[in-house]
Amino acid sequence: MGQAPFDRAGTGDAGTDRAGLRGWWQQHRDGRAAGSQPGNGHQWRARFLAGRLDGLADEPRPGVPRTITDAQVEEVAARTLEETPEGATHWSKRELATRVGISPTSVPRTWRAFGLQPWRNETFKISPDPLLIDKIQDVVGLHLAPPANAAVFAVDENHGSRLERTAPVLPMAPGVPERRGFD
Repeated sequence: MGQAPFDRAGTGDAGTDRAGLRGWWQQHRDGRAAGSQPGNGHQWRARFLAGRLDGLADEPRPGVPRTITDAQVEEVAARTLEETPEGATHWSKRELATRVGISPTSVPRTWRAFGLQPWRNETFKISPDPLLIDKIQDVVGLHLAPPANAAVFAVDENHGSRLERTAPVLPMAPGVPERRGFD
């Protein structure tokens, strides 16, 4: 961390104590003891002397100023959680960016900031068929103990994604995939 501000050896040499104190103060003033660059301590001290506490306020950062307003960020999050576009299951970054009026690269950044993943959904559908248990037993029985010299074919009449949904989609929350209820 640097030299101690006093003589730890106890030699009593006043010259050593003053030199040690001077070296210690210079290191702390320059910021080396704190692990920062040597000029930072002087810079902050100069800013304090010039403007007192107001001089320590953070200065504007370099780079391009922010172009997206808080209202636009809120609109992206709200539309993602509460709406779906016409004819689609979830928002694409381009479609949502066009609707809100921001760049397409800003939409995924907003989704990441809020932990949203609108392309994910969880579905599980149980058939309302009263003979479901009997049919399951028949199919499992064929697979566990098939008849000799028999071929077993399975045909699905309705694909799950093609069925018309009657139950509403449950609203999403940040970090939780979209959930659909049972039909």
